[in-house]
Amino acid sequence: MASRRFLLLTLVLAALLATPLLAQVSWPGNFKKAWVCGRVTASGKPVAGVRVMAFGDVGMAMTHSAANGNYSLGVGAGKWKVTATHKGFRLQAPAEVTLKADEANKSTDLTLIPSSGMIQGRVVDEQGRPLSRSAVMAAPFMDLDSEEDPDDSQMRMPVQGVADDQGRFTLTLDEGTWLVSASRPDYEMSPKNPPIRIPGMPDGMVMNLPGLVARASASGPGPECVVVLRPAASQAHGRTGTGTGADQKVLARPLVLVGRACLSPGNVLHWTRSQERDSLAGCVVKRSTTPFDGQAPVVELNLGDNPMGVLQDGKASVFSLTDVTATPGTTYWYAVQEVGSTGAGPLSNPVSLTTR
Repeated sequence: MASRRFLLLTLVLAALLATPLLAQVSWPGNFKKAWVCGRVTASGKPVAGVRVMAFGDVGMAMTHSAANGNYSLGVGAGKWKVTATHKGFRLQAPAEVTLKADEANKSTDLTLIPSSGMIQGRVVDEQGRPLSRSAVMAAPFMDLDSEEDPDDSQMRMPVQGVADDQGRFTLTLDEGTWLVSASRPDYEMSPKNPPIRIPGMPDGMVMNLPGLVARASASGPGPECVVVLRPAASQAHGRTGTGTGADQKVLARPLVLVGRACLSPGNVLHWTRSQERDSLAGCVVKRSTTPFDGQAPVVELNLGDNPMGVLQDGKASVFSLTDVTATPGTTYWYAVQEVGSTGAGPLSNPVSLTTR
């Protein structure tokens, strides 16, 4: 039964878009773009800022709901499970949808209901100093000591939060057992975190899992959950190994971008590289109200507000992003640029989209 334990899946997904402007653009690989859209509500009212995620065979996409509760995700053809997390709420039930190539499903609505459990804690370094603004994650964990129904554990979805300036966090989630972990740029989980004993198994059986086991109860938070991080090995050893500058060289050939205007503001972007390789540099998404002619400021979209999805088509990496900061009824031009340790690559082809 312990094998049924759920750990947080941190793949990512994405996909999307086609406009008349892109008729001349050749999209490499075999990836078939698709879109899933809908509205997030609680007690019949729209909820903004909800993290919405879609999980499929080729990866994962994520975004946040807009002020009107609408969300739009770039995914690919195939079967998808759509979930949502939001502080103080839980998803009534995930949605499942099967999409054909170039299909845009606009009726995948999600309903939130109040959560009943809570976990509180701190994120610190190995000297006990608070690590502010760390990302905190809780994944469902099967507790063999409890009377939890295994099916209930599998219905729960990962919950995310952010530690405050003192490193403290509060996660509102369903009652039950959770595996809590944290992350921060240039940090990793420390071996000083206590080893995990599988609840319900002999005392001598421990596992090297990236987190701490905590229990959420409706009666209030239990013992404080302290997550310890340390500087990542690549930082401590001068970034040797796979993180070398040679691995992060940008390509001379640009990225290929396509887009689609979905539920407002939800402009959705899909992009891939015109030449695949093993080592990948990062990407930045740029937006302007003119076609990058210097007549209007160019804005780089914040990946914190517009989380990026990652997918695979078997031959190439595909990325997606939903512009949740766009103003409805506005025409924007988008382009993507590769950024590595050796500088920035050329802009991709521009895409023009008008939000609905």
